[in-house]
Amino acid sequence: MALITIPQLDRTRPETPLEKWASQFDDVIGHAFRRVTAQRQLLKEAMAPLDWQFDIFLSHSYRDAVRVRALKGLIEELGYSVYVDWVEDDELNRQGVDAATAARLRQRIHMSRCLLVHVTPNTSVSRWVPWELGFADGAGKQVGILPTPERDVKTDRYEGEEYLKLYPYIDLAEDTEAGEPTLWANSAPDIYVSFDRWLNGQAPHARQSRGRFLRG
Repeated sequence: MALITIPQLDRTRPETPLEKWASQFDDVIGHAFRRVTAQRQLLKEAMAPLDWQFDIFLSHSYRDAVRVRALKGLIEELGYSVYVDWVEDDELNRQGVDAATAARLRQRIHMSRCLLVHVTPNTSVSRWVPWELGFADGAGKQVGILPTPERDVKTDRYEGEEYLKLYPYIDLAEDTEAGEPTLWANSAPDIYVSFDRWLNGQAPHARQSRGRFLRG
């Protein structure tokens, strides 16, 4: 099994010439350009009705917008619906904290089967990620984390923020019975359950090896 990595996400999505140009900048202008580019592409999708049920509410830092687009696409290719606030509800103000945005996010979390936190170095500075996680947990939703290491690693462990270790971490590995890539919920390398079963309330439990690593 293997964590989904940032380089893997970067390889998953096509990069436009303008994005290549922007990648040379590690400043406010470069980050802003990449966020706007990602937003414009994703906003081509239709906005979801307010009563639409999603499999996954993807909690994340808006600074990771470009890679969130790739992660959303990767998960959707596995057959799951994914809510990203600035895609389905583009009118929301994610830069500030206000009652209207909070009310909409509460509704979307209630209408999602689980909440996954996309964990990157930017997570710790997000205004919304701790709030979304706390609300989902308090509402009794399934909560997991989706760590994305900054480099390609062959690992089946999550080492990060202590409070995030309270929740199962999600990774991608081959289902040896089905012969296809599958998401898994893990408490430890040998304690896990398929993502589908976890969505239905089953906790990770001791298992034998699932098979080989998947690499991007």
